[in-house]
Amino acid sequence: MKIKNALILKLFFVFCLAIPSFSFAFIIGGFVYNDTNCNGVRNAGDSGIPGVTITLTPSGITTTTNSLGHYMFTGVLPGTYTITETDPAGYCSTSPNIRTVKVKGKDILLQNFGDSNQFVSPPNSSCCPQEVY
Repeated sequence: MKIKNALILKLFFVFCLAIPSFSFAFIIGGFVYNDTNCNGVRNAGDSGIPGVTITLTPSGITTTTNSLGHYMFTGVLPGTYTITETDPAGYCSTSPNIRTVKVKGKDILLQNFGDSNQFVSPPNSSCCPQEVY
C-alpha cells in the first residue's frame, strides 16, 4: 500500500510541475509623449509627459504617468476596457484620447497617447493644423 501511495504522490507532483502556471490578470499600459512635430506618431526625441491622468473604465480606476511618461494598470481581468487620457494643462491631443481594448490571454501594451503644446486648441480636440488620425 505504501508503494502505491508513493507512486500516486509522485505522479501528482510530476503532473503539477508539468502544467504551466497561468495568470488570469493582465497589464494595460503605454506612454504619453510630447509630439513635438504634431504628427500623431511617437518619434525619436519625443519625450514623455509626467503627471498625465489616464482612466480605465468600466472600473473607473485612474493612474498618472510617471516621470518618463509611462502608465500601467495591473491586475486587469479579461474583458473589454476603455482607456481615456485627460490632456494635461497646456497640451492638446495629436492622437485620439480614447481607446477601446479587449484583454484576453495577454497584456495590452503600447497604448500610447500623443499631445503637443505647440498648437494649443480647446481641450480634447486636435491641435494639429490638419487631422492626423
